[in-house]
Amino acid sequence: MPAFSAASSDPSAADMTSHIQKDWEQRELVENVTVNIKKIVEFLNKFDASTRYRLAKINEQLTTLERQMEYVEAALKGASE
Repeated sequence: MPAFSAASSDPSAADMTSHIQKDWEQRELVENVTVNIKKIVEFLNKFDASTRYRLAKINEQLTTLERQMEYVEAALKGASE
């Protein structure tokens, strides 16, 4: 006669084992989703910081160009009078 484990001979134990296995699979899925969401959030935060820095640099450059244009316009206006 073949030897059976308690889980295979008792239907409730088999159901419990199945339930535990499904629970672990669901927890693993949730963990994977959580890790991936954290990676996406980290990427978005880095992207946000990088974009804000670049936009600030461009804003500085535009401000400098605007001042230079105002100076040139004033110089041209004064030279034409």
